[in-house]
Amino acid sequence: MPALFQRLSPALRVHRRHYLDALEAVYSAIHKITGCRVVVDASKLPAYASVLLDSTTLDVRVVFLVRDARATAFSWRRRKSMAVRGRTFTTAQYGLPASAREWLITNWAADRLAAGLSRDRCLRLRYEDLMRQPQRSLAQIARLAGLDERALPLCGPDQACLSTAHLIAGNQNRFHTGRIALRPDEEWRAAMRRSDRWLVTLLTWPLLWRFGYL
Repeated sequence: MPALFQRLSPALRVHRRHYLDALEAVYSAIHKITGCRVVVDASKLPAYASVLLDSTTLDVRVVFLVRDARATAFSWRRRKSMAVRGRTFTTAQYGLPASAREWLITNWAADRLAAGLSRDRCLRLRYEDLMRQPQRSLAQIARLAGLDERALPLCGPDQACLSTAHLIAGNQNRFHTGRIALRPDEEWRAAMRRSDRWLVTLLTWPLLWRFGYL
């Protein structure tokens, strides 16, 4: 068990085991019904990945996708709307200190988790590198998952041909299909106030430096 969770109480360890049993049953059912070789779980919580990594029946691989904290903070200040079954919802907004704290905690935990995994089980990838070199980055992910990179749904060096996805929640672009241009979202570089950028940089600089953003 990763060091982050070594100090769990006996009662929490039991709950964690029951939770893992339920997850194993869900993934096994998905595999049995669909026949797919790989199930992609887009969850973002390191604690959730830690639970799955304890499984002795699932072959779990982790893609640790990180984005510049300043871009993340800028994105979390946007007011976004999404439609689900005819109803429109507005996503929560976060202030700069709150988003910086959330980014630090989540990525620190993910980095600690990744440090305990071998290279054939974990890949750390920056969002910026993924979007600037999608073909190369997606090939790395395919190799990690044991898939043939030649079967990637790419119809150009920076374009993907997407079919219907089966995501319960997330960004509205999960509904987009067909030919999709892969472009990095770098609006924050021009639109984010310099003072806001410096504030987030000061709050998150240790991990910004570790991930090569400084």
